[in-house]
Order: sequence, then structure tokens, then C-alpha cells
Amino acid sequence: MYDLSVVSEMTSLRYLDLYGLPHVTQLPSLSALAKLEHAQLGQMRGLLSFQGLLEAPQLRELQLVRKINVSAEDVNGIINHPRIKQFDWFGEDVPIKVWMPVVKKIGLPPVPIGKPEAWFGLAESSVVRNGQ
Repeated sequence: MYDLSVVSEMTSLRYLDLYGLPHVTQLPSLSALAKLEHAQLGQMRGLLSFQGLLEAPQLRELQLVRKINVSAEDVNGIINHPRIKQFDWFGEDVPIKVWMPVVKKIGLPPVPIGKPEAWFGLAESSVVRNGQ
């Protein structure tokens, strides 16, 4: 996958998790996603910046996972975002000297670890699995 422009049309989206997309180099503007509150990006080595994501007006939680490029512009965008209240970077395969300064500079509480169904307040037994 190279192009995520269709995501900008998903205006009812509340939770976004993008992982393992090494050919994606940019994210579209998500300014139309007025309901998007949580985003997780991970293992996207080709992504040059995630400024398009930071245009989501109600984004309040951002979590980075493993290797992902974070520019100074991205850091400032997170700091200056009017709604982001929680940020963390699980940098398992990233040197601590890379991810720790970013986390410290942003200075927000970490995003609680949990599954999407917990984020939506759904009981695990109510989640439909494999069409059952």
C-alpha cells in the first residue's frame, strides 16, 4: 500500500491504527475527521511526517509504535495541537536516544495501553469475532 488518501473520507472514524506500511510516505490531511480521537502509528519507515494526522481537530491521544520518523515539525505539531492530551512512543526497536528526547520534549502523560474494544468501552464478549 502506498496511498492512504481514502482515510480522509472516513469522516465517522474515531480510532485509527496504521501499522507496517513501509511504502507510505505521507498521510493525507485528516482535517475532515471531526470525530477522530485516538491514533496509533507504527512501523512506517517510509513516512516522512505525520502532519496530515495532526490536522484532525479532535485528536486527543497519539501513540507511536516502533520505528517511525518524527520530524521537529511533528513534535511542534503535537505540542501545539489544541486537543492532544496523551502521547507515548513504544520504541522497542528504536534507540532510546532517539525516542526518549521526543517523549520528554512533548511532556504529555502516556496513552493507556489497551485494545480498541476497551477504548470504545465494549466488553470483550460483545466483540464479534470471525463472523460469530
